[in-house]
Amino acid sequence: MFKPNLRFLHSADLHLDSPFKGLSHLPEPIYKDVLNSTIVAFKRLIDLAIKENVDFVLIVGDLFDQESSSIKSSLELKKD
Repeated sequence: MFKPNLRFLHSADLHLDSPFKGLSHLPEPIYKDVLNSTIVAFKRLIDLAIKENVDFVLIVGDLFDQESSSIKSSLELKKD
């Protein structure tokens, strides 16, 4: 079947589980929200891709913030 349009979602430099060291002075509840923000953004990206029925998702740049990802971010990536 011929598909006239190819639809994709592009994202870059997600830096899952970034430590946000420069923001550690924030009040604890806010800092926890900031720490979780990259995982929340990733989940929203996947939800949007499903909602919009894109053909593929292109993730470029740094997926993780460090050479070795945390178990938390690895599990989230595998789950979604």
